[in-house]
Amino acid sequence: MAVALITGSNSGIGQLSALELARRGHRVFASMRNLENARYILAKADQERLAVETIRLDVTDADSVSAAIADVTGRARRLDILVNNAGFGSSGPVEDYSDEDLKHVFETNFFGALRVTRAALPAMRAQGSGTIIMVSSISGLRTFPFLSVYSASKFALEAASNGLRYELGPFGIRVVLVEPGNFKTRAGANFHYPNRLKNGFAQGTSDPLYERLWKNYTAGRNLELGDATDVARVIADACEAKNPKARYLVGEDAEKIAALSSEDFDRMITEKMTIPK
Repeated sequence: MAVALITGSNSGIGQLSALELARRGHRVFASMRNLENARYILAKADQERLAVETIRLDVTDADSVSAAIADVTGRARRLDILVNNAGFGSSGPVEDYSDEDLKHVFETNFFGALRVTRAALPAMRAQGSGTIIMVSSISGLRTFPFLSVYSASKFALEAASNGLRYELGPFGIRVVLVEPGNFKTRAGANFHYPNRLKNGFAQGTSDPLYERLWKNYTAGRNLELGDATDVARVIADACEAKNPKARYLVGEDAEKIAALSSEDFDRMITEKMTIPK
């Protein structure tokens, strides 16, 4: 039985991963910023008679992170698995992002993951083992228009994870990237748009060329969303693997996009990047 801490467990991939690890007999600490939302995962755990412990952890708050790690290691005396799942999507033209918008995206998606990782490392190094799962995205490998800032936060997470894998390997700590494509979650409820864009669209004052380009690019994009339990199973498998891979692409769309050459990907995008008359 391993001791696992999952961030952003109130819904989506984080919640599904916590439940999947609990099904496999691991001791699971499902963390979230607002413990009022713990009732959702606890209700599902109760239905399956799974033991899941919930704790408060806000990845943007250093004191909250330190307290959560101390709580887990104090109760369990170790920490074997950390799943850095907390994050949110963001969309809009780069021009519409203020400094505050940029910081908001990176604070959770990048700095938050590293903040929790740094807090967890002393315990893992002391025990000489551990697995850290970084939940990235296909957008951490390919940049789509209007997802530039989100992609930048995931590209940064990918770069840091690649370096950490080498730095921590000698201590018996594995760092694994999981890169999902499009899956059905509640991510839309927490989706972020820069204030300038959000307010402009609402008030009809956004740049008309950008608005037409955006609508043209997104027209007909009825994406088939996969079952997010597939991502949870991949995460759990990676946690249990003796020699996990450095990265796991999850989803047919992610695999197809990653397999495209730079030229083919560029052609796919630029064909749709035209402003209609």
